[in-house]
Amino acid sequence: DLYYKGDIVDAQTIINELINSFDDDSYAITGINNSIAFPGFSQENLEVQFFRARLSERVEGYKANEMLHIPFNKREIIKSQRFSIPGLPCLYLGNTTYDCWIELGRPADYMFNVSPALLDNTQKVLNLAVSIRYFYEYLTPKDTCDVAEMKKEMLTLLKLVILNICTSYRVINDDRNFKSEYIVSQMIMLACKRRGLDGIAYFSKRIISEMFSSIYSVN
Repeated sequence: DLYYKGDIVDAQTIINELINSFDDDSYAITGINNSIAFPGFSQENLEVQFFRARLSERVEGYKANEMLHIPFNKREIIKSQRFSIPGLPCLYLGNTTYDCWIELGRPADYMFNVSPALLDNTQKVLNLAVSIRYFYEYLTPKDTCDVAEMKKEMLTLLKLVILNICTSYRVINDDRNFKSEYIVSQMIMLACKRRGLDGIAYFSKRIISEMFSSIYSVN
């Protein structure tokens, strides 16, 4: 409502306060390699693999630097996307090549160019790849659990689930210049940048089943 009224600063302040309410913990904010967003996160010395893809109308190979984000000197071509603010380069990655393929609209093989993307272990992300299923583990709490800590974790998880929902709207008519579906997600990205986070983990919105997305389609 504030955004629609033009009170964008006040709207952003609310989102900033919400993101700042999260402690660095196992649900909300962690390093990439120990985030619950990615399968196998509990394994020691795990290195999460990401992939980056581009489309080409002709058969050609891309150089390594051409698989990076849109250069800053070409910021004028950056459109408004789910977590992309117009004019601000960012990098979309998938945890599988299949994820990249469906995100690009299931293109023909000759058009699909994909490359692994190796990140170091210093990046921190906000985890929106959460599901209401995660509450199941709290249905039968252990006798030794800390009740106060459990309530804190459940509140954090509830906030993340709500943020997951409100950043999951798909744009049916992509020809529109203004996409209100992306207001909250873009403000969350700006709040993360202000907090010093490097990115956001979330389920692909091109797959209906979050159970499937949690393994094969985490962006």
